[in-house]
Amino acid sequence: MIGTVSGYSSTMMVQTLQKNRDDLQDAMRQIGTGRASTTYGGLGNDRGLALDLRHEISQIDMFKSNIEQMQTRIKVMDDSLKRINGIGTEVRESARTTEYNMTSENKSMAQISSTTLMKEMLGLLDTEINGRHLFAGKNTDKAPTLDYDQIMYGHNGQQGLIDVTNERIAADKGTDGLGRLALTNTAANVSLDEAATVFGLKLNSVSNGLTGASVTGPTGDPATLDVDFASKPNANQELVLTFDLPGGGKHSITLKASDNPTELGDGYFQVGTDPNGNAASLKTELEAQLKKVVTAEGEAASRVAAALDFFSTGNGGEPKRVVGSPPETATTLDTATVAGKPTVNWYVGDNGTDSARGTAKAQIDTNLEVEYGVRANEKGFARQLAYIAAYSIPEYTTDGSVDKNRYKAMTSAVAGGLSINQQQQTVQTIQSELAITNKMGTQTNDRHKVTENMMKTMSDGIEGINKEEVAVKVMNLQNRMQMTYQTTSILFNLSLSKYI
Repeated sequence: MIGTVSGYSSTMMVQTLQKNRDDLQDAMRQIGTGRASTTYGGLGNDRGLALDLRHEISQIDMFKSNIEQMQTRIKVMDDSLKRINGIGTEVRESARTTEYNMTSENKSMAQISSTTLMKEMLGLLDTEINGRHLFAGKNTDKAPTLDYDQIMYGHNGQQGLIDVTNERIAADKGTDGLGRLALTNTAANVSLDEAATVFGLKLNSVSNGLTGASVTGPTGDPATLDVDFASKPNANQELVLTFDLPGGGKHSITLKASDNPTELGDGYFQVGTDPNGNAASLKTELEAQLKKVVTAEGEAASRVAAALDFFSTGNGGEPKRVVGSPPETATTLDTATVAGKPTVNWYVGDNGTDSARGTAKAQIDTNLEVEYGVRANEKGFARQLAYIAAYSIPEYTTDGSVDKNRYKAMTSAVAGGLSINQQQQTVQTIQSELAITNKMGTQTNDRHKVTENMMKTMSDGIEGINKEEVAVKVMNLQNRMQMTYQTTSILFNLSLSKYI
């Protein structure tokens, strides 16, 4: 057997051909895949760095996915919030500009519209995406609000908002319609005393412009006020009493002295030389004005206060109710549970004491987690729902001054209450907080894109190939194999195509 060819071992020639063939196949694979090796071991000393880069790129992809999901949800919430904010504006402006013109339902068109808008707002608070309710806190698997009829009229033996507001109006009005104030007249003295209760009108301040009359108070708790006449006040001199309305707000009664017997009522009281007569006349007119305030401004304030207590259930709370019965003589307000009065809880989503934003979180960077959760019973939503609902309830059956004053007081309360200046947290506040989170996501995502491109470039430098260099390598390998073949083909009677 021939063992050598031109001084070379035939075995070495075969090994050389095999290695060249393996190198050629690997080079062809590199051109096809664009990767230098099929395993990290094949990257030599750079394999550790390659693994680290792959891990970092995978983490960035996860962060980007979290940002995309978060921003999709925020976009849907923001669309709902824009409309909810618009609903508040519509109701506020309609209350501010509406005229006293009742329909067959004994309500104004603005009131009827507010009912429709409330239903729309509840629907927006039930917004969901891919089965996830976005305004339900952590309990995202079901709608966070009850429907309109259940909220207003109650269900399953629980009382709704209409019952709650009517009860509160009665509690603030009292048995005699004086707003839980005791008004008495003895000789030349008129005394006005608060009741020992959270309900009704409260004495705030007094401005005395009456000569011949002294005023003491309001002082004490409960507060008392005394007016004592010593002589005749001058005509058109005024006594102004300011009261705190239920739930907040103030209203003033102006009593003006008159020595014209035909000029009585509408705030005027008769004065003369008899101090006892002056006191009696003041008492009569003050009583009339108090009943007028309780019927109009007082009723509106009571209805709104009850609605706010009904809807403001955040931080694990529940609706508040008048404790005891009848409400006209009740003295305290507490939760529905303490009051022993089953009441609809309109919000059925997650109602923890933790931050609403913290009910939904997204990890958008290694050390950066952002919060974007929302609860439908947050103050901004609850306040708006309370005013809209309160506005939609009362009926006005006559064309007289009493109902006109009631309606005017109600529209004034709603327009003022829905003013941004009157709210600590508004729907716009929630929008702004989510917008900040969304912007943070955008900025972080932009940073991830830059970092990811840089890491991919580094990874490609390690795991990738220079196709031009590999193509040259392929040509060189083919040439070398051709030369080796020419040498060995005589010995082995092979063809290159058969060998490959």
